[in-house]
Amino acid sequence: MQDRVGARRHPLDPDLAARRQARRDELQVAYRPRDGVVAWLRQADKLDIPVAIASSSPLPWVDGHLTRLGLEHRFAVLVCRDDIVPAKPDPRSYRAACRRVGADPRR
Repeated sequence: MQDRVGARRHPLDPDLAARRQARRDELQVAYRPRDGVVAWLRQADKLDIPVAIASSSPLPWVDGHLTRLGLEHRFAVLVCRDDIVPAKPDPRSYRAACRRVGADPRR
C-alpha cells in the first residue's frame, strides 16, 4: 500500500492496543507509593484531616491501584473522570473533591 507521496504504509496492527495495555499494566504492578506518601497519609489520618483524590482516570482504574497498594482506606473521597465529571484540566473533579471533604479549593 502506498500513499500519495509514494511512501510505503503498513496496515495497523489489530493487537497493538491490547499489547500496549498489557505492557502498561505489567509496568504499573511494580509501582509503589513515592517516598513519604504513606507517612503523609498516616499523619493526615492521625490529625483527622480527610484526604481526597481528584483524578482524570476512571474510578475502576484508581480504585484498583489503591486496593493493590493497600491504600483504599486512606482516602475519604475519590472523584474520577466519568460521564459527568470531565478530565483535567477541567477543575470540576478538584472542586468536587474539595467540597466533599469540606476544603476551600482556593487554599
